[in-house]
Amino acid sequence: MTAMIAAGSALTTIDCSDWSAMREGYRLTYGFLPRTSDRGYRWVRSDPPQPRKGFQVTAGPHTVTEFTPPQEAAPSAERNFADYIFDYAQNRPNHVSMRRRDPGGPWRDVTAKQFAEDVLELARGLLNAGIQPGDRIALMSRTRYEWTLVDFAVAAIGAVTVPVYETSSAEQVQWILSDSGAVAAIVETKAHAETVESVRGEAPGIRELWVIDDGGLEAVRGLGGSATADDVHERRTAVTPDDLASIIYTSGTTGRPKGCELTHGNFLFEVTQVRQYLGDLLNDQASTLLFLPIAHVFGRAIEIGCLATGCTLGHTPDVRNLIDDLAGFQPRFVAQRCRGSSRRSSTPPSRRRTRTATARSSTGPRRWPSTTRRPR
Repeated sequence: MTAMIAAGSALTTIDCSDWSAMREGYRLTYGFLPRTSDRGYRWVRSDPPQPRKGFQVTAGPHTVTEFTPPQEAAPSAERNFADYIFDYAQNRPNHVSMRRRDPGGPWRDVTAKQFAEDVLELARGLLNAGIQPGDRIALMSRTRYEWTLVDFAVAAIGAVTVPVYETSSAEQVQWILSDSGAVAAIVETKAHAETVESVRGEAPGIRELWVIDDGGLEAVRGLGGSATADDVHERRTAVTPDDLASIIYTSGTTGRPKGCELTHGNFLFEVTQVRQYLGDLLNDQASTLLFLPIAHVFGRAIEIGCLATGCTLGHTPDVRNLIDDLAGFQPRFVAQRCRGSSRRSSTPPSRRRTRTATARSSTGPRRWPSTTRRPR
């Protein structure tokens, strides 16, 4: 592997196969690139030279377009992120994978076997609806049990989940549906359905619209057809880590939202890192209550990570009820996103209830989302 490094008006090619660039004193930095307004990574000579190692690079004249930290965790044996739930159902069928509750009702356990059966039944219905491998399924809902159910059912048949924030405007919904090429939409409420219907003429690919609160998932399960459980498993095992699993759209602050394609391999790698570095939190003795939007990739990583590691997962769709939900669910930890701020907290570190994990690399510290533990 080589990296081309700008040195005045000339380019110097350095062989990085043995990290010689780092040993010769170059360091990888992030900032504004020479003579451009773009941000990116570049090589800078240290003075005095400081040995660096740990990144593979592929570079153009000014930017490092790809870098990969060395993988310390063993690669995943799974090929499809839906494999996790079926593995648990087979090996530990009575393990409590999730807990859910209906509005106003008590929390009730959902075992690994029960959840896998729910996913399998919904996946069969999607097959009977004509969903093909690679088809995009838009999912517009708050954080709730059904979000995860649909996500894993879609993955189980090799289709692609396209999350849509439940607060999205009609214009945003129209763009995501048309740009992704979605063939079906699963929404939470009648209001969401009205939003989709209002732009359906500009999203001609949409063939089906199912409303969760209006019995939509039951309707999918009840679709007549010849699809069997074996058909679902055949679809699931045909998926490879390189196959597309989800398209997550950006917020659109710099223009129209852009679809970020995530493969099954991306999520599988995420799980291997979670097991390696957050095993004290996500394990089969732990539990968490998810209130973050699963349409965001961090909430999605928590969702998949919990079901992969055996951490009992619960959902709460309305943060206004969060205090009561926390008291009833009693999670071991909850996860939250850090937001950058120029203000420093006046609370002494010893009294703060959150901790921020810092991952250090050869480019300096990177801030990861904080995790709040429940007091023991």
